[in-house]
Amino acid sequence: MDDLTSIKDVSILINIGGVTVIPKDGFTIDRNKLEERDSGFLSTFNTRAERFEPYDLAIVDGIDEQFVVQSDNVIRLRNGLYEHEVTLVEAIATFDGFYPADRIFSSTPPKTLGQVLTVYKTELEKYHNLTITFDTEADWADTPIRQKEFVGVNFGVIVADLFRTLDAKPRARLVDGEWEIFPDFYNERNNLITPNPVSDLLVQDNLDYATKVKTQIKNGIYEGQEERFFPSE
Repeated sequence: MDDLTSIKDVSILINIGGVTVIPKDGFTIDRNKLEERDSGFLSTFNTRAERFEPYDLAIVDGIDEQFVVQSDNVIRLRNGLYEHEVTLVEAIATFDGFYPADRIFSSTPPKTLGQVLTVYKTELEKYHNLTITFDTEADWADTPIRQKEFVGVNFGVIVADLFRTLDAKPRARLVDGEWEIFPDFYNERNNLITPNPVSDLLVQDNLDYATKVKTQIKNGIYEGQEERFFPSE
């Protein structure tokens, strides 16, 4: 994937939430050099008065990627015509709306990345009506995950931190009602993404700190040595 992809063909079609639109000035994708998500923008004329809602799926013709709506500014023109100024973000942003239970993953013994994703897969399907899939046979799924704790963060943050272990950026696409998660490795992106960028998620490797957090979080789960920990009030 290039650092910046600019599509200026006004005949390109984009399906947003099941509605096909034609951008009046083409469609531009900005690919960020750091960990920030890729984004896109388009302006289109349409008879639709209602705005496109956040997280509506957007599929761009000719591009093997999916986006979701971040915002839509609707301007009323005349004779039942409206202009939509739509900002898109890569589809993995969908995970930002889901908050799994707080969890600590022990380093003794460590779970693999595939095992950690399976833990979240089970919870998300059961309690959040969200189905995720990934390639369980891929080499990256066997990567050990050591001493991770996720407290009060959404699933988008969790996946980003897990894939940082791979020196990769997580991607997601909706296939037959299931969200497929896969890595976009930094060394394959041919850009300036750094393997160890600054992150909003503070990861502590200190076992004493992890033990303290374990005793404080509510509705938390301790994933280690087949032990599940539910703190009291």
